[in-house]
Amino acid sequence: MLSASEKHNQNNVRRSPAESVEEYGRLVADLPGGTRVRLNLATSFDCPFDGPVPEADVLKLLDALIPLRPGVEVALCDTTGRVTPDRVRRCSERSIRRYGNGTGWAFHGHDTYGLGVANVLAAYDAGVRVFDSSFAGLGGCPFAPGATGNVATEDVVWTFNNGSRDGRGSRVAPRGLDEGCGDPGLSPAGVCETRSKASAVFKRWRGDRWRRRSMRRSGYPRRHHTRRLARQTAYVDRHSSMR
Repeated sequence: MLSASEKHNQNNVRRSPAESVEEYGRLVADLPGGTRVRLNLATSFDCPFDGPVPEADVLKLLDALIPLRPGVEVALCDTTGRVTPDRVRRCSERSIRRYGNGTGWAFHGHDTYGLGVANVLAAYDAGVRVFDSSFAGLGGCPFAPGATGNVATEDVVWTFNNGSRDGRGSRVAPRGLDEGCGDPGLSPAGVCETRSKASAVFKRWRGDRWRRRSMRRSGYPRRHHTRRLARQTAYVDRHSSMR
């Protein structure tokens, strides 16, 4: 794992992104043939220290990484949970078009602003088919102040299983997903349902509390936050029916 942003990579692994690329090259060069590799690119959309990360920086880093080990699975990571679905879809589409042959794609998201599932759907619509999640939305990042847990597994499974309904009440699956998403592994966890819901409520409250604190400390403009929420709401309204 490495980060697209300089400051987060320094805080996380104590080296620059360029140094991490060199180390990654040395590591994969020593791997036996056929070894499966997952490459996580943190802060692909937003940095907790520098704010939004330009897509050009992400693509430039992928230009250096992917040739070192063709055929790996690359995860674009929303480390802070502050990205909007339109940016997830655009960056995912550009990455897949540029490096699609033989490269697998994944999306790793946090649910800081309650858009974890919306971002998953945006990545799915762009062609991504692997998604990181966690039970009850647990998780976080020690080097991303204000970020809450990952998108909840049960939320993702429920969304893909239910989809939307047409005018006759029939289920309309997301494009290319005709059989839904099986959840046999979640059944034994049903006894934790009540605690899961309580955990989700606490996670929202805790996340909002720390978001406000981190925004005050960093001088994050309130008007920018308001515009971001307006864009998020508009996107969800436009994509409320899963195509």
